[in-house]
Amino acid sequence: MTELLHGDQAGISDALDRARLLASFLQNSASVLLFDCGSEGVVRSTNQAGSALTEPHGNTVGEPVFHFVASHDVATLRARLAAPREPERRFRLAIGPPGGLPRSYECQLDLHPDGFVLIGEPLFAGEAASNLELVRLNNDLALLTRELARKSREIEHARAEAESALGDLRSSHWHLRKIQEVLPICMSCGRVKTGESHWQGVVDYLKANALFLSHGYCPPCADEFRAQMRRDRR
Repeated sequence: MTELLHGDQAGISDALDRARLLASFLQNSASVLLFDCGSEGVVRSTNQAGSALTEPHGNTVGEPVFHFVASHDVATLRARLAAPREPERRFRLAIGPPGGLPRSYECQLDLHPDGFVLIGEPLFAGEAASNLELVRLNNDLALLTRELARKSREIEHARAEAESALGDLRSSHWHLRKIQEVLPICMSCGRVKTGESHWQGVVDYLKANALFLSHGYCPPCADEFRAQMRRDRR
């Protein structure tokens, strides 16, 4: 937007003509705000974008322009009005409907003897970048939430498997605890009890527990065997 130049405050007609020209140029703009205000800041006229701030039930004209400026930026606008000759002409304000969500505008003031014109150009690029960043952050948050839920399910599944394996381990080692005390054995068939209701042959039991038999003699049997061998030689 071409910068607005301050006119000589003594040239009332020139200032009014400039305000009328701006108003006619921006009258139908739906994005650039224009507020023609009296010396107290009350809006005397506005354009389509300014009227939209109070539609459909309100009226922008007759309201103080400060009502449309975010509370944290009101002091900025008042300071600009009090010091119109500052070298930096453009400044930013957050403007929006009263009680609504404000948007960022790059603003300029054109002062004239009986008031001022405030023009605000929306910062589309800045807002678009902020919106894109917000969308990206929301997507990242959604991904992290899904990943956290997946990890949580995996942890619960692993915990269930660990509890099941622990139960199997306790059951399978029931007979080991019994061995420390006494291993039940059937008086008829010789099978040993290896579980709460499971019986197993002694040989199978030893194989299942990696215990193997080897042949040999105990001392008394060895003596008896040697004696028998001497008898057989005779």
